[in-house]
Amino acid sequence: MLEQLLLLRYPAILCGDFNIHIDDPGDWAAKRFLQLGLLESFDCIQHVSTATHTAGHILDLVITPRGDSVSDVKVGDLMSDHRLITFKLDVRPKRPNGISDWVSCRQWKKLLLPEFANDLCVSQLVINPEALADLSVEKLADLYNGEMSELFNKHCPIIKRRRKC
Repeated sequence: MLEQLLLLRYPAILCGDFNIHIDDPGDWAAKRFLQLGLLESFDCIQHVSTATHTAGHILDLVITPRGDSVSDVKVGDLMSDHRLITFKLDVRPKRPNGISDWVSCRQWKKLLLPEFANDLCVSQLVINPEALADLSVEKLADLYNGEMSELFNKHCPIIKRRRKC
């Protein structure tokens, strides 16, 4: 799941009690975590640098993709056997100037409903409902998808346009 979120550039924050003594090079779980190279593989940063547990180790982590604006990470008072971690995260969308990409979309605002409705009324979905009674669910779904795609392509075709990232 982490792979899907981060490779698709969805904003993600992993935080909580990982129960790994991340600051202890002798801890087998910490060694394994570091050997897997998950932080490096996904270009992430672990932000907590002081002990979060009464035993004096960093067990609670805040992990974000590199470049996310995390600041003011504080390890506070004990809430149980763990300390409270607070941080600030800038969630404003990033829009670098001049960078754009192409997206496919439909201009739904330009759809003329009366014309669309007229064509829908003479489509195979409406014109002869008795003929649909013997079709399987799969055939009905295929018919619906095909007819609606054809109508949308006619009345509201897919266009490509530039979108600023």
